[in-house]
Amino acid sequence: GAGTRGERPSHVSGEEDPAIRRLFPIANRTDDEAAAEFARLSEAGLRQRKRDNLLAAVELLERGDSIELTPPQAHTLLVALTDIRVVLGERMGLRTDEDAAALDGTAAALGEDDPRLHFILVYDFLTWLQETLATALLQTVPEEGTGED
Repeated sequence: GAGTRGERPSHVSGEEDPAIRRLFPIANRTDDEAAAEFARLSEAGLRQRKRDNLLAAVELLERGDSIELTPPQAHTLLVALTDIRVVLGERMGLRTDEDAAALDGTAAALGEDDPRLHFILVYDFLTWLQETLATALLQTVPEEGTGED
């Protein structure tokens, strides 16, 4: 095998950052060769799509105070927000739903000058924004039986 079973071989991506590993998880934890081949075939394209989504999200958000999005633009922003939240969550050590649920209590216990408070507030805002955006997107999906496809 190329590495310890279930670990990304270092030659595949060279990434040691846990947040990057969360964005690009190992496709096959039981077969290192298959995982390396999958990463070789897909990782560059996936990285490019993630980068493009982030750049598109920045462009959309820089438009001004009030933003109207088409469903494809909203989807792009939703995907970018997911990646941002994955990175922030990794940086804050969030592993379970219970970890995320405990953030409000953690935030209340931190002083205003504690840098962790900023991360928590940004994470909470992005969670709210992502949920709001997903709800709005669901309202654009035609209901079954309405004849709208």
